[in-house]
Amino acid sequence: MVLVLGSLAALVTRALVPAGCNMWLGMALGMGIGMLVLVTVGTVLQVLFGGMEVMVPGALSGMLTGMVVGMLSCVESVTAANALLLGVGIGLICMAFVYGMNAYLTRDGHSWTT
Repeated sequence: MVLVLGSLAALVTRALVPAGCNMWLGMALGMGIGMLVLVTVGTVLQVLFGGMEVMVPGALSGMLTGMVVGMLSCVESVTAANALLLGVGIGLICMAFVYGMNAYLTRDGHSWTT
């Protein structure tokens, strides 16, 4: 599910961010587009998988993918295949990070606040 969100965020960002615009604007647009993709698709997926399983890694994946693809779209022409690969790769990294931290923080009944 996180890979789907990252891929969709990459493809939508690639389609909506114009080539040749400012990189900072492209990054901000990509971040907003990634969050909009998360909100629209994530609301359907969280019914099936649970809110925390979708929204936390999905928000991280959507924002990072949107920012990276948005900045690259401003500098050079990004093909749909490259955007899709970036979305899947960033989604995998975000998923591994979130689930790894969850396993670390909940292991052996230790509280992370002590």
